[in-house]
Amino acid sequence: MTQNNIDWWVDLTSILTFFITLAGAFVGIYGYLRYQCEFRQKNKRLENYLRREKEKGEDRGQRSVLRIMRDIGLTEDEMLKISFHNPKVSRRVGKDEFTGLASALLFEYVERS
Repeated sequence: MTQNNIDWWVDLTSILTFFITLAGAFVGIYGYLRYQCEFRQKNKRLENYLRREKEKGEDRGQRSVLRIMRDIGLTEDEMLKISFHNPKVSRRVGKDEFTGLASALLFEYVERS
């Protein structure tokens, strides 16, 4: 092989490496934006659900993890993440009436400005 031919292959592989890296960056940015968008949608869904439950006035509007899973389809991990990021979604602890120990994790809508 001549030096000219080797230079051409080196240039080609450098260009291909650049485009592959660029494509990887775009995939990463797209994945991050999609995750943020989905998180925001789940955040609003949980907040709206808890607000509606509180506005019904039947009780204090506190809902358990299992009930939220059933009604709006979020996982426990998603609910916890949302409650730490959203000041309007508050965590409460339900106590066992016999032992006085924590027995349930409850979520409640809290109006904050």
